[in-house]
Amino acid sequence: MKKIVALALILVLLCGMTACSKPEEPSEPTTTSAPTTTTQSLKGINLLTGEKASDSSSSRPIGIMMPNDSKSIGKQIGIDQADFIIETETEGSIPRLLAIFRNMEALPDKVGPIRSARTPFISTARALDLVYVHVGGSLQARAMLKTGILDNFDAIYDSKTFWRDDQLKAAIDYEHSVATSGEAISARITKNNIRTEATQAFPFKFSETAKTGETPANTVQLRTTASHTVTFKYDEATKTYNKNVGKIETCKPHKTIDGKQLSFTNVLVLYATKFAEVTDPGKGNTCNFENGTGTGYLISMGTCREITFNRTDSSIAIMEKDGTTALLNKGKTYMFLVDKTLAGNEIFQ
Repeated sequence: MKKIVALALILVLLCGMTACSKPEEPSEPTTTSAPTTTTQSLKGINLLTGEKASDSSSSRPIGIMMPNDSKSIGKQIGIDQADFIIETETEGSIPRLLAIFRNMEALPDKVGPIRSARTPFISTARALDLVYVHVGGSLQARAMLKTGILDNFDAIYDSKTFWRDDQLKAAIDYEHSVATSGEAISARITKNNIRTEATQAFPFKFSETAKTGETPANTVQLRTTASHTVTFKYDEATKTYNKNVGKIETCKPHKTIDGKQLSFTNVLVLYATKFAEVTDPGKGNTCNFENGTGTGYLISMGTCREITFNRTDSSIAIMEKDGTTALLNKGKTYMFLVDKTLAGNEIFQ
C-alpha cells in the first residue's frame, strides 16, 4: 500500500512539473505572409518615401497602371501625386507606368488614364504589397491575377469605381479615357473588405543621411527602350530631379494635364534580360524580364553610383556593390526596369 501511495505522489509531482494539461494549439497567423515589421510601427510613416505622413488610418499602398507613350505624356491626371513610380517597356518599345500612392487616402480626386496589367508590374506589386488597379491585361497578366496572388481591381468589371472621363477623351482618345478617384477606390476597398494595413516592411530603405555617389549627375540622360529617352535635371534648391522626355539638347518637361512637372529625390535604374511573351492572338508580343540578380544605378543628390539588385516573382532588393542594403534619400523615387542591352547609353553630367 505504501508503495502505491508513494507512486501516486511521484505522479502528482511530475504532473506539476510538466503542467499536466492539454498543450496550447498553435495560433493561426493573422496574415498570409509573416510580417517583417508591425503594423503599428508603420502608422504615420509614408512607406514609399520614408517621410512622415499626415494621415495614418491605413498604410497599404495603392498601385495604378498608367500609359507613358507620346500620346499620353502631358495629359495624365494625378500622376504628380504618386510617391513612387515604376516604368518599364510593355511592347513595341512603348513604356508604361505603375503610379504608386502611399494609401487610399493619398489618392487624388481624379487619376487617369488607367491602362492594362503586365507581368513585370504584377511581380513588383506583390513585392510592394499593393492593391493593384488596372483595365484588363495581357494574356499572361490575366492568368496570373486569376490565381488570386494579388488584390486587384479590374475596371472592365466595375463601372461604379471607374468611368470614361470626358476630359481624357477630349485630350487623348476614348481608349485612354478610363479614370477613377480616391473616393471611389476607398469605397471599393471598404465594400470588398480588402486589407488596408501593410503587413510587411517596404523593401526599399530610406535614410536622412543616405550615401551619395562618386559620379557627378546633375543632368542625366537614360535610354529606357529602343525608342524612348528621358532626361533628369537636378534642382539644387529642392534636392530633386525634374523629369523630362527626350535627349538633353531637345528634351521637354514631363508635365501633367494641368502643367505640373514630375520631380523625384531618387532615380533607380535596373538592367535585366528582356524576353517576349506571346499574348492574345493578333495582338503581338508583350515584354517581360528575367528574375535574378543584376546591376544598375542609384541617382540622387546630384550624384550617381552603381548598385546591384535581386528580383523574384514576389520580392525585390536593392544593394550596394558590397552587398549591403542600399539606402535611398527620403523622398519620391522613379524606378526603371530596362533591357540590359541598353546599358552603356547613360550620360551623366
